[in-house]
Amino acid sequence: MSSLVDSTAYITALSKVLRINPNRIYIKTKDQVLANQQQSYQVSVMNQRYYVYDTIITPDATDDSIRPVDMLNNYLTDSNAQAMLK
Repeated sequence: MSSLVDSTAYITALSKVLRINPNRIYIKTKDQVLANQQQSYQVSVMNQRYYVYDTIITPDATDDSIRPVDMLNNYLTDSNAQAMLK
């Protein structure tokens, strides 16, 4: 992401884009780490700041016909889904 995003909003948006239950999504990146990155940004030496959200998508215990890795690959090739998440 190019700016900080509320974790709950990120999970909600990602669940809509991937069409999965938000309970299957977990963010490993601590909010404090992202806040520290934001505070260290200096316009004079950095062109842009990007924030990486380490995200885990767990398998669906009731219907795992679409594996999480397949969801990721579909997302990476779908420019519309990427635009929706932004």
